[in-house]
Amino acid sequence: MKVKEICACGSSFLAEGNEAVTLYAKWVKRHKCPEPNDEVELREVEMSSTIGFSAEYSGTGLDLPAKKYDTWEEDE
Repeated sequence: MKVKEICACGSSFLAEGNEAVTLYAKWVKRHKCPEPNDEVELREVEMSSTIGFSAEYSGTGLDLPAKKYDTWEEDE
């Protein structure tokens, strides 16, 4: 049998074999999560994003608007 456990504090336990359950029970009894550290400074983080050019924009200066024409006007 294989037993694996990860505590919320980040500590982990892994055992394989017939005694895995017994070893796990002993680990649970002995394990003590570390006290929170007051020295850790929590910071607020602000994130933002920007909108860039579309993938079709070439940026060469040759991106001209389409020619305007009258659909009823005949070409000469």
